[in-house]
Amino acid sequence: MYDGAHAKFSPIKIQRKPLLKSYDNYLRNFSEKLSFQKIPVYSLVVNEAFPFLSIIFCLGYAFYQRQYKKIALLMLPFGFWGTLLLGPVIAVRYAFPIYVCIPFIWGLVFIDENKKEKI
Repeated sequence: MYDGAHAKFSPIKIQRKPLLKSYDNYLRNFSEKLSFQKIPVYSLVVNEAFPFLSIIFCLGYAFYQRQYKKIALLMLPFGFWGTLLLGPVIAVRYAFPIYVCIPFIWGLVFIDENKKEKI
């Protein structure tokens, strides 16, 4: 989080006085030292490769189960991911639609539509 007012180096001499010093330190540690990558599950989920690996895993599982209609549906997010790779950058803000689709992708493959339950 570079805002021109880094505590150690400020080329434009900005003075910051945060109201919540501990919260400001927390945000700086979170963004500069990448402390969130030390949390095992969270670091996996926010990784840019997680949606791609999820799609590949679900495609493989659907192919193994011979669910060819579901494979066709999974090609849409896979194609979107491919267009992201053609761009100059990869960031969570560009891949956010795929992050939103991940629960639906997993549900598409692992929820059996032939199994009917009475509610």
